[in-house]
Amino acid sequence: MSDWTHGYVADVTYTPGFYRECMPTWLSFASTLLAQRPPDLSRPFRYADFGCGQGMSLLVAAATAPHGEFWGFDFSPTHIEFARNLAEKAGLTNVRFVEAGFSDIAGAPESTYPPFDFIVTHGVISWVTQGDAAALFQIFGNRLRPGGLAYLSYNTPTGWFGMAELRVLMRLLRSKSTKRSDIAIGGILDYLDRLKNEGAAIFQLIPGLGDRLTEFRKQDLRYVSHELLNANWRGMMFEDVAGPMADMKCNYIGSATLLENVDGLCMAPGVAAMVAEADDTDMREVLRDLGTGRSFQRDMYRRGLAPLSMAEHQDVLETIEVAAVGSALPADMSFSGPRGKIAPNGTLHKDIFEAVAAAPISLAKLHRQVAKQNESVPQVMEAVATLVDNALVHPVAPGGLSAEAIAASAGLNRATSAANASGAAVTAWAVAAATP
Repeated sequence: MSDWTHGYVADVTYTPGFYRECMPTWLSFASTLLAQRPPDLSRPFRYADFGCGQGMSLLVAAATAPHGEFWGFDFSPTHIEFARNLAEKAGLTNVRFVEAGFSDIAGAPESTYPPFDFIVTHGVISWVTQGDAAALFQIFGNRLRPGGLAYLSYNTPTGWFGMAELRVLMRLLRSKSTKRSDIAIGGILDYLDRLKNEGAAIFQLIPGLGDRLTEFRKQDLRYVSHELLNANWRGMMFEDVAGPMADMKCNYIGSATLLENVDGLCMAPGVAAMVAEADDTDMREVLRDLGTGRSFQRDMYRRGLAPLSMAEHQDVLETIEVAAVGSALPADMSFSGPRGKIAPNGTLHKDIFEAVAAAPISLAKLHRQVAKQNESVPQVMEAVATLVDNALVHPVAPGGLSAEAIAASAGLNRATSAANASGAAVTAWAVAAATP
């Protein structure tokens, strides 16, 4: 009798999380900043989330873009049932959920599923078998349209020193427990704390290891059990993902973590200079992994490169809008970045924020409105990216959001509120705001 879980934690559901970097508007915005032509969101488009969990990111995307067609795939019947029920109660008709594993999808006849303009997989590929990872790469090759955008996120070993070794012990402890995973993980963390307090040398050799365990204590134990107790768990360097994606005709274009595309904000100046000297993408990305010490990576790929000319870039900037989200600027006018605080660029960040607060505005119009004499398009776009990354403004669908999107978002929020009243603990809400 085969194990349908392939070693993945299935006795407890994954947390019903929302991941903003997966949104089609976010990915199109990021692609535009990276000077690669994004899919046209003003037209009908198709979007798929492979390993969608309980589907919250997909449901929010579907509610806020009624003209899109959304598909969610997950091997867990419990996840799919929750997602379908919530979609039905929300009245969303542009989203469907399929219970299927990656190998089944990759091996299905071409006519089984349509091609997609966006394919995302968040927090999946580091936690599945090598066979399932190969099938997932094949799905990108089979199902992503030419010109489509792909998003993959995964653990990077540079930020996980010592955890692979601790996981050997954690898996042994898990095998001896009959408790549900989210209950067992509490006792496992207790045991690791004891090991640290008794003076195990690994915690002295890797000082940050104990801090990571402390951080896990603050998180939802369902998430922690899925993160740490799967049979398969591995950190992946850039080439581990970029190589198979290249075989699928998908080219790396940058990070969906917007400020990670600005080397000066992510690493020491000398390391950033070494990145600039590197003459190929693989070398640059490995240097970025080592230079930042990041533990999690959000890669963006495009099926076929299409660098935007200056004129084309300007045209696309006219179609991508950003809107305020109701947050206030920091009192000290400093912003969070990968290496700490980012100082404001004169009054540029404030000028952008005030312009966006007045009404949703296109990136091109924003540049024309706020740019001073010596501020280039890249400088303004970096400032916009800083505000977006700090959740002060957010990209929206071209032309503002429709009354249909507002109604769909309200329907999803009512359904979510009802689900929470029954113990669902969903923390994601759909927000739509029409252009005045």
